Amino acid sequence: MCSLLSPRPTLYTEMLHARAVVARRDNLHRLMGPVLPNLVVQLGGSEPEFMARAAEVLQAYGAPAINLNLGCPSQNVQNSCFGATLMKDPDRVVAICQAINAATDLPLSIKCRIGVDHQDTDQFLHDFIHAVTSQTRVTEVIIHARKALLKNIPARKNLTVPPLNYDRVYGVATAFPHLRIILNGGIASVDAVRQGLDRVDGVMLGRKMMHDPLFLVDIDREIYGQPVDRTSVRDKILPGLLDYLDAEQASGVKSVSLLTRPVQHMYENRLGRTFRGILARRVSRRAAAQSVRVSTLVRECLEEARTTVAGLQEKAHSVAPVRPEPQVVRAMSM
Repeated sequence: MCSLLSPRPTLYTEMLHARAVVARRDNLHRLMGPVLPNLVVQLGGSEPEFMARAAEVLQAYGAPAINLNLGCPSQNVQNSCFGATLMKDPDRVVAICQAINAATDLPLSIKCRIGVDHQDTDQFLHDFIHAVTSQTRVTEVIIHARKALLKNIPARKNLTVPPLNYDRVYGVATAFPHLRIILNGGIASVDAVRQGLDRVDGVMLGRKMMHDPLFLVDIDREIYGQPVDRTSVRDKILPGLLDYLDAEQASGVKSVSLLTRPVQHMYENRLGRTFRGILARRVSRRAAAQSVRVSTLVRECLEEARTTVAGLQEKAHSVAPVRPEPQVVRAMSM
């Protein structure tokens, strides 16, 4: 959907394990969707050999670039010795990157945190980045401006509990001017995007795009000076988006909840809340939801939401509040 909203952003897949890429090399479309010229495949794993094989598969599929995820803190990922825990083993990260470099000529970047557990000093971060970039072809580093807490904390809390420290990322940009540094973490306003772009080479948006995809339109308007607004862009792309979701449904994607996720936050305020509520109720009736095309389901829910909101607005306007007559209290002498 983001590619429909704006042609400018670089898009990243969710993290794909190298073994999954190799095992499903004949059905990668189902794993990662279509190849786009501005798409980067985010890869996870700890075995240089399998990472290289996955990179070869991705290059054959037509993927334009690869990003090595060194920032995911989830327990399952830790148990498999990849993600953020790899920041503790820069030699292995170097071996992985070198294996990918040897197997393909695809551009390779890394995504990491500002630290891991108690290893969260500038020296640790700079040493890690130097070790990786000085021995490989990595020239772009995406940095989530929180450290990763790997012990006794749910992965979701790693997105909010460790405090953001953008200055640490800005320090990397100063120390490594020859690298392309991308800021990630907690960016949720146009001003925050603008401030980040003043200090580093780019910003990465994550949860903000999940809950407010039309934010890309705001960026195009406020930062790139494009004459666009949310309503016109949304109305323009919706037919194409629904056609794509119908095609995905026809190709075998059965989860209506998953298919409708891209449209859930395209409408705001009362209409958006009403639309999401109606859609959630329809999707919860799984058999009924799966019996219709996604586009039909979305349009029916949207029409019902508009009718509901219009009725509430009409009722609010037609029922004028009646101010009670003031009561006059008189003192009476006995």
